[in-house]
Amino acid sequence: MLHARGEEEGHRLVSACIAADGTLGQETFTNPGDSCTEAGAYARNGRISLQLNCTNKEGQVTQLVDGDFASDDSFTAKVTTTTYFSGAGDYQLTRTVSGKRTGDCPAGGVAPPAKPKA
Repeated sequence: MLHARGEEEGHRLVSACIAADGTLGQETFTNPGDSCTEAGAYARNGRISLQLNCTNKEGQVTQLVDGDFASDDSFTAKVTTTTYFSGAGDYQLTRTVSGKRTGDCPAGGVAPPAKPKA
């Protein structure tokens, strides 16, 4: 299991399991309520690359993830989000997400993250 935290205002702490092939769970990069499919995923030789094509109640959202992971079980990635909404309000956002291994994944799924200490 890993915990990931975005480095933008209004941090969000996420717990996610890492698949046997090294890919990170979609919940690491997407918003609650998004329904996503992977268009490509790569996690080898210290590199992470992932494209998620998502839909939500406003329209389509594309997440492009490009980053690195280290031997200490941590990662840092640049995530570029682009929206394609039917009306006004499209945006492009680039943020940095970082995470680290916090333990084994629990049986039956991911437990909610612990609240950060003040």
